[in-house]
Amino acid sequence: MNRDEPWYDMAQVCLNGHLITALAQTNPRLRKKICPVCGEPTLTECFICSAPIRGHYHGWQAAGLGPTQPPAYCHECGTPYPWTQRTIKTAQERIKIHKTRRLVPRETGKPSAL
Repeated sequence: MNRDEPWYDMAQVCLNGHLITALAQTNPRLRKKICPVCGEPTLTECFICSAPIRGHYHGWQAAGLGPTQPPAYCHECGTPYPWTQRTIKTAQERIKIHKTRRLVPRETGKPSAL
């Protein structure tokens, strides 16, 4: 890798989406096998295509500490990461519950209007 060109460091994230480090490649000492926040295992690459999770952007004018949240989807194959899949599943379940509640008859015995 030519370090004169801008590049992305590798991030490490737990299965719940807690960012462990955005500098997993350049500072491997920051890596952790288990998330200190929730105890879930951590990962540094996509389960499907094995592309590294993008972390800090090392560019000519890049400044700061890097991302504070992990990406939602793999930049190579577009697969949602586990934390994104969990968020999607939770949203779908809440929508289903909301729709079910709206269909439950009220005290009048009639279904509510949709």
